[in-house]
Amino acid sequence: MRATVAAAAPRRLEGARKVAGRAPYAADAVPQPHLFGGVVESPVVGPVSVDLTAAEAVTGVVAALGPPDDPGVLWCPNPHGTVLDTLVFTSQPRFVGDVVGAVVAETRAALEAALALVVVTPRAAEQPAGAGDGSALDPLVGEVCYGDDADTVERALLAAPHVFTATYTVDAAPHGYLERPCAAAQWAGDGSPCRIWSTTQVPGPVAARVARILSLTAADVVLEPVYVGGGFGGKEEIQFEPAAALLSRAAGGRPVLLEITRSMTNGRFRVRHGASVTLRTGVDDDGVLLVRDVVLELDAGGYSGHSPDVAAAGAARALVLYPAPVSRSVGRATLSATTPATGFRGYGGTETLFAVESQIDEIADALGHDRVVIRSRNVLRQGASDPLHAWPVLTFSAEACLREAVRRSEAWPAPTVPNGPPGRWRTGRGIALLLDTSSKTRRTGPPDGASARCRLTLDGALVVETGSTEIGQGNHTAFAVVAAEALGVAVEDVRVDQPSTATAPEDPGAYGARGAYVTAGAVVLAARGLLDRIVQAVVERTGCAATDVEVTGSWAGSGADRIPLADLAPLAADAAFRAPDNALCAGAQVAEIVVDTATGVVRVTRVVSVHDVGRVLHRTLATGQVVGGVVQGVGTTVTERLARDEQGVPFRGTFLDHLLPTVADAPEVDVVFVTVPHPHSPTGAKGLGEAPVMGMAPAIANAVADATGVRVRSLPMHPERLLAALDARQTEGVRA
Repeated sequence: MRATVAAAAPRRLEGARKVAGRAPYAADAVPQPHLFGGVVESPVVGPVSVDLTAAEAVTGVVAALGPPDDPGVLWCPNPHGTVLDTLVFTSQPRFVGDVVGAVVAETRAALEAALALVVVTPRAAEQPAGAGDGSALDPLVGEVCYGDDADTVERALLAAPHVFTATYTVDAAPHGYLERPCAAAQWAGDGSPCRIWSTTQVPGPVAARVARILSLTAADVVLEPVYVGGGFGGKEEIQFEPAAALLSRAAGGRPVLLEITRSMTNGRFRVRHGASVTLRTGVDDDGVLLVRDVVLELDAGGYSGHSPDVAAAGAARALVLYPAPVSRSVGRATLSATTPATGFRGYGGTETLFAVESQIDEIADALGHDRVVIRSRNVLRQGASDPLHAWPVLTFSAEACLREAVRRSEAWPAPTVPNGPPGRWRTGRGIALLLDTSSKTRRTGPPDGASARCRLTLDGALVVETGSTEIGQGNHTAFAVVAAEALGVAVEDVRVDQPSTATAPEDPGAYGARGAYVTAGAVVLAARGLLDRIVQAVVERTGCAATDVEVTGSWAGSGADRIPLADLAPLAADAAFRAPDNALCAGAQVAEIVVDTATGVVRVTRVVSVHDVGRVLHRTLATGQVVGGVVQGVGTTVTERLARDEQGVPFRGTFLDHLLPTVADAPEVDVVFVTVPHPHSPTGAKGLGEAPVMGMAPAIANAVADATGVRVRSLPMHPERLLAALDARQTEGVRA
């Protein structure tokens, strides 16, 4: 059997449709004409009364719903989560902006007028909190502890020649995706299916959870396929799907589009966690780690959501990158009366690696060791045992990434700085290692898995079907690449479809850098299965040997015995892949910065970002992931935060208020891939989507320390924060 595979990276499958404005997003795909829905936000925390009378009287209003219309089923916004604490319309709002009702109207103008007339007033609690209304507040919603017991850690710290202790903090911030969260629904409540169009990253799990909330069977809720305009983890959850469905039912089954505003998205919807990480690290005279104690504290906001899982993931990453003979890592998530937090690119690793990689520089400087050498002495090595799961580390090229990042950055020319008084502009370079996973498989519990289907249709088309959403990272194009390779055809001959959740292959969704390892693995297995069926069909018709069968985009056969693919149709193969490990991936990032000591402004000028990805499936897409992650990391480190008023309530703002990096802020990025195929991966590939953001904060922080001598342990390093640190060093002679 012979195969010909395209050598060049193909264009994105959906690229032309997106550029031309023809790609269907949730707000575009809802049937026309549709009604307009909106949610009622609580202006206070605690028990409230919701008066919808004036809103219902507005001309054009179809229905208004409040807490009495809630289905009465507690649920978790995280479709993989287990803490059930949320209602669609609550009478016990936990944060300013919590949803206490919804309105549906014929026009946007009528909707806005009605929402402005809803009266939400505080009231005294009529029953003990938590009596089935979702208001019970046990502040600690998640805690994990990995590694050794506390007594063992304390003894090891007492025995260590050198102990370094520091706390690092990260402010909460919006995710900054372009597409605002929305959900559209069409549901009559008469036994017909509830159809939903949603911006969620995880349609399969959301469909199942929404069915439970609405007391329907899983088959009764169908999420239709749409593109998602970025999510970065912020859309990996149930959003407004239940509210849209209830509004549609109240409107007699007419389709309803519920779309929140940009200001609500940036301040009142979901945010990246505020976090603190306290490290106590004992080392010997050579800087070799002897003991490490990590405590990660996350502010979950008003609801648990992803917070327990983020705490667990962050604590794990802190433990694995630099294994110590004695170690303990605690991850803890606690509720507060503010905007709920959720998963963000890096999923806890961004916060903990900021601390770990900042402190490794501090240890090196204090002991007089080279910052690169101390990393090489301590980092996890390929062939070692994973300190968390105790399985062998089959591929992990951290040292190769480190060497390549150093080599490339050493070739940089001297940075150019603006004219100014001597000493005003200072330059520095910083380095950081990073670690991520390619699946959520753990030593205990079910493995991370996905299914895929490959079909040969009656018109001769080769089609991949997946339940994984295209959220901007190009995963559907990558699936076409690996399917074409397995089938032995050109990428252009493969189409990728995402059916509705009614018929789509099982897939948990697009998150956690799992696409290249888990879902693409299922695609490869399904494509191989389809190829076997095509070959068998040719053998049965022609009598030729299976090894002589050649498949192209339009025919299959051997020599003169060629059969059009359409004549062999229909054929199909389903396959599932269950990841046997988490396929650890490594990386190293070096950042060069220029600091204006007069204003506190930090500009990142150059970055080299080296990643161990197993195998590159599509170089252009992979490079885009890295460049995007680097720029996002610049924002996390330097500018992005959730601004709050004196009462701690987030301001509602647009992108003019929330300082995302722009093209003008983007550094020059040198992207490098270290390719050692992972033996458990059907494609050879590992994850990449989250890693590029994870090392940027410590690399920049280390560069700022290199330039100024000031160690800033809080993010973002906005001008006020950095100037305060510089002033403290100048006036007190101490490190900030």
